[in-house]
Amino acid sequence: MELAAIGKWLGDNGPLVGIIGLQWAVIWRLLNRFFAQQDLVMKALRVAERNTEVAEKAVGEK
Repeated sequence: MELAAIGKWLGDNGPLVGIIGLQWAVIWRLLNRFFAQQDLVMKALRVAERNTEVAEKAVGEK
């Protein structure tokens, strides 16, 4: 497709392209938020596991 043909297609379908782009932006943002929360949960679990190991060692040493 030539550049002029691409420009004409985008001009003819501008609202559709805009809506699809907006939907992808929303989906992308939700996915990023979900994975950021998952990362925080995993970090919290690692800290809790470490704290449990430290507590078990402290109880076992007494």
